[in-house]
Amino acid sequence: MGENTEKKKALEMAMSQIEKQFGKGSVMKLRRIQSNGNRSDTNGSLKS
Repeated sequence: MGENTEKKKALEMAMSQIEKQFGKGSVMKLRRIQSNGNRSDTNGSLKS
């Protein structure tokens, strides 16, 4: 689990630096995995 935590921390730091340089909203997360295993895009549509 330590490796996953380090990756998450590095990603958060990179995103923070990008937002400082280019402004909030310059990085968008396109998908997220829901607890039921479905993926949803930022527009709310569901994909299986």
